[in-house]
Amino acid sequence: MNADAARIPESLLLAIGTVAVASADLEHVLRHFVAGLAGITAYDGGSLLLEGQSADWLIGNGKMLVSDDAMSRSDPRGPALRELFERAEQLKNARNTVIHGRWQTRCGWPPADADMCSPRSARTYDHPEFVFHVVRSRYRKYAVEQAWAVSEVDELASQMQALAQQLLDLSERGYAAVAQ
Repeated sequence: MNADAARIPESLLLAIGTVAVASADLEHVLRHFVAGLAGITAYDGGSLLLEGQSADWLIGNGKMLVSDDAMSRSDPRGPALRELFERAEQLKNARNTVIHGRWQTRCGWPPADADMCSPRSARTYDHPEFVFHVVRSRYRKYAVEQAWAVSEVDELASQMQALAQQLLDLSERGYAAVAQ
């Protein structure tokens, strides 16, 4: 049991919840965007293939659909779409740390090794009273600890919401339609 968890403030818990909601929205939008790139419509039985797929799967298959191998090199959408999927992957990785990590109020390393807890960004310690530590365990890898400011968790949710909106806007403009 994480005895430190009782000291995690409501502001951080709310920020983590906001990331969870933004993540679900982004996955939903990614699902429909990838379907559009694959030529699958909402009324097509093929849309069932995308239901329940993870963000990893959606991003990986989205990247494949906009790769130079799959998309005509002369299609001007290619570079921008590849960049969007790269951004989605970065946000998904940060989201996984926030959602699946173990949060605590201080660095878990002994003081002599405190540099093993890397800050999320150069701004993390701007307001040290709002900085918390998250440890993410991964299969067959050593756990990684990071310091995150509550504002950085909020910012992650905002970035996910912005990407979802950008993908929706592109869909409305026909950007996700199959290249002819």
